[in-house]
Amino acid sequence: MRRRISTHLIGSLQRSETESIAEGFRRIKEAGFDSIDFNFEMFSEYDSLTSIDGRCFYDKMTFELDDYFAKYKSEAYLQGLTVLQSHAPFLDYLSYIKDEAAYEHFVKVTNKVIESCKVLGCAYIVVHPLCSALRDGKSSEWELNKKYFSALLETARKSGCRICIENIFTRENGAIRPGFSSDVDTCNSFIDEMNAAAGEDIFGLCFDFGHASLLHKDIEEFIVKADKRLKVVHLHDNDGTEDMHGIPYTYLKHWGGSPINDWNGLIKGLKKIQYEGGINFETGPALCSVPDPIADSLRRHVAEVGKYICKELDKE
Repeated sequence: MRRRISTHLIGSLQRSETESIAEGFRRIKEAGFDSIDFNFEMFSEYDSLTSIDGRCFYDKMTFELDDYFAKYKSEAYLQGLTVLQSHAPFLDYLSYIKDEAAYEHFVKVTNKVIESCKVLGCAYIVVHPLCSALRDGKSSEWELNKKYFSALLETARKSGCRICIENIFTRENGAIRPGFSSDVDTCNSFIDEMNAAAGEDIFGLCFDFGHASLLHKDIEEFIVKADKRLKVVHLHDNDGTEDMHGIPYTYLKHWGGSPINDWNGLIKGLKKIQYEGGINFETGPALCSVPDPIADSLRRHVAEVGKYICKELDKE
């Protein structure tokens, strides 16, 4: 099976003020990728996502946003790249959403980027759920997310784009804690309830390998339980203590030892559910950390990891 291998744009596109969009996409293509993960969060500051003063990038008219993103689609197409998936802007709910006006503006922003997926020809958009349980309790958090994702439903239906809920963590006094969607059973129940209300499969799962690993989840079990709800992936590595978004197979248990995180479990799980989606890397921070003269070689390495995973998935 031919699976698409994609990289998200952070760290890969417009690494400097002088690099054109066309040049960035050319370098992505030459590294060995055939698709991109379009990061809508690149275009607006976090605090503007809930601001009603007009300074948010997404306060533009819909036709202005369409024209703006169309040039990205065009340049990607010229390089032979497709938009495999996308990522909506996100924020920490308890830190940024202080009142109903802030919440409504954030919903408006999310709906606008879902609309923009149609321009990009993108079938999936990853949306973070809202984490409020540390303050409000789990029952209230569930209802909050029902309200939030219900507000996105009709836009997704009209745009033909499926919303993929990501398994995210939250923080308490800086420490990593389980978030609304950290548990696969919660993910499954929520996705099933939302799809039942929609009357069709509008919602699915984005499985973030790094997040699941940070919370010490059984990777293979998580994937197998999610089954066909799993539509897209975020692949990146970490040291087991922080969300580093590093290159896969980088962090080891000890000198000369095996990887800290269960990459074999990832491959086994995806094979068991006969996953047909793309292999997407969310390794922008690792790319951002290297000097530009060696960025292309690092991109090529990530693409080679993608090809390896694809070959492993296709083995009998």
